[in-house]
Amino acid sequence: MNIKLNKEIKKIKLASRNSLLARYQTSKVFDTITEKGYQEPIVKYLISSGDTCSDDLFKIHGGKGLFTKEIDQLVIKKKIDIGVHSLKDVPGIIDKNLIIGAVLEEEDARDTLVTKNMNIKKIEELPKNSSFASSSPRRIAFIKSLRPDILIKPLRGNVITRVDKIDEGYAYSTILALAGLKRLGIESKCIFPIPINKLIPSPGQGIIALIHRKDNLFAYNLCKNINNNKTSIRVSAEREFVKEIEGDCNTALGAYAEVKGSKIKFHAKLFSSNGRNYLSEIVSGPISDSKKIGKHCAQLLIKKGAKDLMTSKE
Repeated sequence: MNIKLNKEIKKIKLASRNSLLARYQTSKVFDTITEKGYQEPIVKYLISSGDTCSDDLFKIHGGKGLFTKEIDQLVIKKKIDIGVHSLKDVPGIIDKNLIIGAVLEEEDARDTLVTKNMNIKKIEELPKNSSFASSSPRRIAFIKSLRPDILIKPLRGNVITRVDKIDEGYAYSTILALAGLKRLGIESKCIFPIPINKLIPSPGQGIIALIHRKDNLFAYNLCKNINNNKTSIRVSAEREFVKEIEGDCNTALGAYAEVKGSKIKFHAKLFSSNGRNYLSEIVSGPISDSKKIGKHCAQLLIKKGAKDLMTSKE
């Protein structure tokens, strides 16, 4: 049976988290699939354990992987064909039965400062001893490195919840992924983007990923038809880096593969938890060596002492 006939007779089953952002991202996947001539997908939304657990349990039981766990189990058990994820939530190592079959064109990967005071456009302008809310080790370490005077407060929840917390005065500022604000249509309210060379994004930030079983040929062919090749190059480098460095949800780590034409420029930065110390590296090369470049960058950081820095409190 050829791919064209499959398009005509089978509906693909998708699953996603139930947040507004996840629903938007799933709608992008839905539209991309139908634009390629496939039937309209069947979509299931669910609340993940990452959406409901406490901060302590979040760290103990897998961190970001809790946002993908239940959906991936549905894929493994063949209840659905494809799980739709924010790639930055997908652990570096996934179940042996699964594969990232496709990624859509990346959105802006930068982080952005969010503050109630619209006159403030960069970290240096935040008031002395003001409060900053986040549960991201990378963002917290970055703030501590620039502004050790600032008070850190915990903040989790979906994008809208975190923006609302700042509006309500829970904290003076936070940092969020610009992609999420753009996708929700609220970027005009609070975007002060931070250059990538100043705050390197989380690996996979701004990318929508589709995961399916390796033996699901229909999902494989569909994903092959909608995959964005340029974004895939970035993904292959960043995920190879994550696997080699062996970071987890508590690691203050940024990695970004900048793809320009036939070249990759790979940026990585690793902070100690208090932000006082860091290691950084930039590696360039051809896109054909994307995985090697990501792995090599991790190895260079490891030689510089990355393993010790990841466990250091100093």
